[in-house]
Amino acid sequence: MRWSRRAFEILTAVATLALLPWNARAQADPPRADTTRADTAAAVPLEGITVRALRAPAALGALPFSVTLRRPGDHAPSAGLSLGSELRAVPGLQVQGRHNEALGDRIVVRGFGARAQFGVRGVHVLVDGIPATMPDGQTTLNHLDLGRLDRAEVLRGPAAAAYGNAAGGVLLLETTPPPSGGIRHEATAAAGSDGLVRVRAATAGGTGSGGWTAAGTREWRDGFRPHGATERAQLTGRVAAPLAGGFLRLVAHGVAYDVDSPGALTLEQFRTDPHQAQAFNVVQGTGEEGRHGQVGATWEGAAPGGTLEATVHGLARAIANPIPPAFIDLDRRAGGVRLLLRGSEASPRGIGWAVGVDGAVQADDRQNYQNAEGERGELTLDQRERVGNVALHGQALIPLRARVGLFLGARYDRVTFSATDDFVTADNPDDSGRRAMDALSPTAGLRLDVSRDVSVFANVSTAFETPTTTELVNRPDGAGGFNQELEPQRTVSYEVGGRAALAPAVTLQASLYHARVEDALVPFEVASAPGRQYFRNAAGAVHRGVEALAEVRTARVDLLAAYSRTVAEFSSFTTPDGSFDGLAVPGVRPWTAAVDLVTRPHPGMIVELAYEATGDMAVDDANDARAPGYRLFDARLAAAPFRAGRWRARPFAGFDNLLDESYVASVVPNAFGGRFYEPG
Repeated sequence: MRWSRRAFEILTAVATLALLPWNARAQADPPRADTTRADTAAAVPLEGITVRALRAPAALGALPFSVTLRRPGDHAPSAGLSLGSELRAVPGLQVQGRHNEALGDRIVVRGFGARAQFGVRGVHVLVDGIPATMPDGQTTLNHLDLGRLDRAEVLRGPAAAAYGNAAGGVLLLETTPPPSGGIRHEATAAAGSDGLVRVRAATAGGTGSGGWTAAGTREWRDGFRPHGATERAQLTGRVAAPLAGGFLRLVAHGVAYDVDSPGALTLEQFRTDPHQAQAFNVVQGTGEEGRHGQVGATWEGAAPGGTLEATVHGLARAIANPIPPAFIDLDRRAGGVRLLLRGSEASPRGIGWAVGVDGAVQADDRQNYQNAEGERGELTLDQRERVGNVALHGQALIPLRARVGLFLGARYDRVTFSATDDFVTADNPDDSGRRAMDALSPTAGLRLDVSRDVSVFANVSTAFETPTTTELVNRPDGAGGFNQELEPQRTVSYEVGGRAALAPAVTLQASLYHARVEDALVPFEVASAPGRQYFRNAAGAVHRGVEALAEVRTARVDLLAAYSRTVAEFSSFTTPDGSFDGLAVPGVRPWTAAVDLVTRPHPGMIVELAYEATGDMAVDDANDARAPGYRLFDARLAAAPFRAGRWRARPFAGFDNLLDESYVASVVPNAFGGRFYEPG
């Protein structure tokens, strides 16, 4: 009966119609998704794929690092509910779609990022070249419109030499760029199960030397659990134009949202009814209402000795966030500048050299209140927090011989934190304070071309990751200021890997890695404030694993298959509750496997089938409980466009979790009362 109801919802509710103007320009320059690889039966070789994962543009095949490129714009449209549905079959990457917009996706790269209570930790993220990661290392992606995501690069492994406060890797996300010419308008309407309604309008134009895009999205969702509703409005814009002998790119993203948070469940609750909400979350009105806007400008042009790239960016963010023990008001202002000078390529497969300086600031005004059933109660904290980050970095790829390339890079970061306590009374002393953290993060890599179609590489990298301001101010004793005992975690990673082209359309990649982490940041909860996470340092942890990826790309078929084995364990960690040496770090899936098949049986038509499987994972430091693995099967279909008057229409549909499996999508590590499990 349940499956019948589920099938009925899917088949009758998921319907979408995209409209594009029908004119001569549209016929000459159709959307890329309609024509991808229509004129070729072979894949583009790795040497022909340019990526920017290490700041300067480089051929993918020239880098002694694990980098994966994905083009969501080439696939059938999705429901846009999780970044994971857009980044399929990326080895080493776990996107735990929490189905809770108040918390967002948890992004885990090689085990780094699993501690995130909300947003993203341990992974540096840029959207359209503008940092989404704050100077303190915290990332939120509310402003990213997944329906506009066009390109993604995933750098796995420590990347501090290029980006600083990033331990696990880097995600470079890019929205749909302006067209090369003409003017196009687009309107999309979508409906789906669990009350999903989404409308989007976009307009774009290009002149050959420049262009612009603008899009707006409005979305409503009831959620598949009570107290899980979402309401969102998003705006996205891009402008590109020649300026002062170079090229200027302007980007803007904005979002206003109001979402509820149903909370995590105990194992018994999950087994009884995974669709229920945590009762205490409902009583306390947990969720988040927020506004977020950010803008950025990048100018790129010739400079003495090479090419100069200058970026300036800023953002404003305001949230009202009731969580079970508190009601948090936060106003944030942040911004930064980045200057990068890069030289000519050292060889057709090199990136030459690049040196740069980064500066960023973050200003938070934070007030915490008691949560009075979703309303502000008595004030408990009022403080101003400031973060500053200044960094110098450089990198070079040196061709030692015709088939050998050496990569060297280093970055020095200094991150300062200050807190000014504005809630000082006779019973509440002044908790103002400062913290300063710095690190030199070198990296080195070597690439050897065994033959024209096979290359191997090795690298050693270091990284550091500061606690975020939220992690520093969440003190178990309830005092203000910063936790003076919490230290940054530091990582040294070793990796070997290889790439091979077995045929013009078939490529393979594989890698082995071993990373040592000192002062690993670990979350925990206390009985006096269930639902609120605090942090402490474990003396050490080890992350090691193997990753493999096979890709087949032809004019009619794309087949991606990925497998990852991740072993993340504490090597030295003792608390008053006992020793956890040799136990698994909670929140990390030990293995994942994924297959994504995209077929184009007719011009413009796309049929996509995706399968994902995962293993059980630990949910607490003691490994007393585990979250079961799951098997998911999804399908998408986009019909060929057809003419409808002056418009071109294209219906598409998507079916998630066709096997109707009840599964744990994510967990809250070390949650009090056994409330670990977040249903998918």
